[in-house]
Amino acid sequence: IVELGRVDIITEVSKLASHMALPREGHLDAAFHLFAYLKKHHAARMVFDPTYPTIGESTFHKGEWKHFYGDVKEAIPPNAP
Repeated sequence: IVELGRVDIITEVSKLASHMALPREGHLDAAFHLFAYLKKHHAARMVFDPTYPTIGESTFHKGEWKHFYGDVKEAIPPNAP
């Protein structure tokens, strides 16, 4: 989750970070591409719309799963909060 920083590069940085233990030449090329993107878009801004969308409940389809699962009950542990 990105709280502060560049939301537009979080996936790429995460993928590159997963290869830190055994980096290859292709990973270096990917890092160079990321740096080239940052150099080109150094002052980029992301604009978020603060308004709430109006979505009615009729938009969501209520699925009936009884034909798939049958009459099963969810196992809830006794120490569940």
